[in-house]
Amino acid sequence: MTSRSRLFLLVAALIGTSGGAEGNGWEHGTVSFEALAAALQSESTDMRARAAESIGYRGETRGTAPLLDLLSRGEPSHRVRSAAYTALGRLADARALPVFERCLRDEAREEIRGDCVAGLGNLGSEESLDLVIGTFRTDTHALVRSRAVDALGAFARPESVALLSGLLTGESPSLRRRAIAALARTGMPEAVAPLLAHLRGVETAAERAAIVDALARLRDPSALDTLLEELDSTQNEGLRVRITIALGAIRAPSAYDALIRMLRDPLPAVQFYAVRGVRELGQPAAAVELSRLYRTLADVLGNRSAASLMADAPGVLTALGLQVEILRALTEIDARHGVDAFVDGAGSPEIPRDSQIALRIAEGFYQRHRMALHGLGYSASPEAADVLEGRDGIGHADPRLRAVAVRSLAVLGAADAAGKLLPVLRDPVPEVRWTAAMALGRLARTTAVGPLIELLGDEFGEVRKQAALALGYIGASEANLPLAQLAINEPIASVREAALYAMDLLDTAH
Repeated sequence: MTSRSRLFLLVAALIGTSGGAEGNGWEHGTVSFEALAAALQSESTDMRARAAESIGYRGETRGTAPLLDLLSRGEPSHRVRSAAYTALGRLADARALPVFERCLRDEAREEIRGDCVAGLGNLGSEESLDLVIGTFRTDTHALVRSRAVDALGAFARPESVALLSGLLTGESPSLRRRAIAALARTGMPEAVAPLLAHLRGVETAAERAAIVDALARLRDPSALDTLLEELDSTQNEGLRVRITIALGAIRAPSAYDALIRMLRDPLPAVQFYAVRGVRELGQPAAAVELSRLYRTLADVLGNRSAASLMADAPGVLTALGLQVEILRALTEIDARHGVDAFVDGAGSPEIPRDSQIALRIAEGFYQRHRMALHGLGYSASPEAADVLEGRDGIGHADPRLRAVAVRSLAVLGAADAAGKLLPVLRDPVPEVRWTAAMALGRLARTTAVGPLIELLGDEFGEVRKQAALALGYIGASEANLPLAQLAINEPIASVREAALYAMDLLDTAH
């Protein structure tokens, strides 16, 4: 059997196997490059097509030559030609330019000409832009012209913006929407003015939405006034959501007042993206309004029974999602003014997990609880320490929440935090133990040295690693010998490296 035959058999054996990373019947990275290149010469149309596709996904420019060779042989299968041109586009190798040019001139099938003009967009050169523009102007097939418009979005060039801007009038609705999306992808400030001008005159909701989405992607402050006018004039819920997203994306201080106003909007989706926009602006003054909205949602949830919560599942899940986003925003912009919300959020009702909707509600409360514990660590509040040290913090039944509370106690840095964390080093769950070790290293309390040395013998490698690092950060000279023993006897390389690093820290400190 020849070596090429063996390669064919290897690839053939992998066709049709299952796995999460598959795109065409085998995992793109599983087969060797040599086997894929050889498969391009297979008699099997299916194998040639799949090999070409995988070469494209691998992204290695050494795949250009065998793909060009395949096409130079006059590949008879349109499926294989399509896969090869698409792969060349993914590789974005300038050597493919003449082949794309020939394809656009000689290829009879319009869908393959579309593949070729799309590939030119990936090349991104001045020559490829000229070919894309020329194809749009000379090819009469709608599919090819549409893909040329898409390709123009890859070029941050005045010529591309000019052509796309001209398509906003006098073309079919589908081509106009493609031009709008392509203008956004150029990322050029010059694309904003034609989009704003078109927004003022367009009538269909779908096209207005496409323009607002494009402006959100461009993030240009010059669009702000027009977006605010649009917000005040429309009652279309979907458009109001999109405008709110765009206001947040622009991140201009002048958008602040509008976003604060949108926190009071009756539509929860608008409120959600207004919270996110305010968070991205990062203005501490927003904490007052965010806290107010959190309290309103807390009143909706109230002290309701599990049955009542499940009977109103859509409303409950919406409120919980909003509360989580508010807690995240308060943590980032002004955690000191979010204490009341954090304390409220660090508590969850008992939800019997006996149905899919019950699981979703329980997960919603879990996410709220987790984010609240996280925020308490940054709140600089004595009340925060009480919660973190209690049954809703390091005493919670859920080890994931215990781990978050442990970390937050260290961030909070309360005077007796180390004393509260020492018992946690004996937690039955490894994640909680290693988080406690990390926290004690951050706090640098010498009272933790003895328990941390004991933890160097823990059965879990990550626990040993974090205990070693903590001892180094604390500067515990008495840990030198046990750290040296760990560095010699430890079977896991990352743990040995942590022990050596901790010893280096001790040497530096002394």
